Amino acid sequence: MSPKARTPRPGFTTEPDDIRVMSGWLRSWQVEVPTGGVDMGHDMPGMISKTQILALEGRSGADFDRLWLSVLAKHLDAGVAMAEKVAGSGAHQGTKDLAEKIVTTRRAQIEQIVDRLP
Repeated sequence: MSPKARTPRPGFTTEPDDIRVMSGWLRSWQVEVPTGGVDMGHDMPGMISKTQILALEGRSGADFDRLWLSVLAKHLDAGVAMAEKVAGSGAHQGTKDLAEKIVTTRRAQIEQIVDRLP
């Protein structure tokens, strides 16, 4: 492991963790859980575009890593912006708590990415 590599701190969540929690809430409220296809959500801020995917397909090595990390950082940053909005104005306390955890976790992940960018 490189000196800059870090492991997530206890209590940090991943996007799949967050999705499981939110899906559980929807099911408990008897609301249909959206199913995600490959293109679902790609028009949302921070989602990787088809152009970026094509650009990644044409790269390798450090060039690929640099582009991928930049795209990932923008994706996580968009998630932080959404979570900050929910944390400040959400009505469901569990959702607000999760949003605050997402802000903390994703900011730390963005910091790790920035540390790795050449």
